[in-house]
Amino acid sequence: MRHTIVKTALFALITLLAGCAAPHRGPAYGHEGHFRQLLVNGPLVKECGYKVEDVRFSDDCQKALVFFSDPAETNALRELLLEHDGFRRYVGNLMPLPFLRPENPAAGRMHRIIVTLPAK
Repeated sequence: MRHTIVKTALFALITLLAGCAAPHRGPAYGHEGHFRQLLVNGPLVKECGYKVEDVRFSDDCQKALVFFSDPAETNALRELLLEHDGFRRYVGNLMPLPFLRPENPAAGRMHRIIVTLPAK
């Protein structure tokens, strides 16, 4: 009887400790400002004229939702979803606008965005 109680208590303790493990967080966790700075210094902003308006992260920092203002539109915001690929990179594609604007030919191309965070 005593061995059964000890085994049950030990099993309960192991279950409690295993169930309380910290969730796996993406590499941007705690480095959100640096992530935003990498976006601001990236080619989409420097070469195409987009402006980063807002960056939001999922609870586990595995995904980032980036809002860009379109240089050719006054009130248009473009959304870009970047996902962590397991290699300290967040990757996503900014799809082209439905029509090509002569004043901004880069707006008619798909842009592959990769934000790479440095090693720990």
